Amino acid sequence: MGALCKPQDMGKWLGFAYAISGFATLIGNPTTGAILDRHESNGLVAFLAAVLASGLISIGILRWQCNGRRWLVMGKI
Repeated sequence: MGALCKPQDMGKWLGFAYAISGFATLIGNPTTGAILDRHESNGLVAFLAAVLASGLISIGILRWQCNGRRWLVMGKI
């Protein structure tokens, strides 16, 4: 967080991050229980795989957008 904002805005950024994670926890636990009740572990595995895949796609799209709509690989090898 320190690299993304000014020091005087750190509280706002951390509060927003905790609000998002708290909301996800509030919704995630009952959803998991409902999926386990209806579809057992196979349904839960499919749901979590879909959530992880959507996160991976979102990160890829954001990276592409932030790099000027081109793929850049920058790193020391």
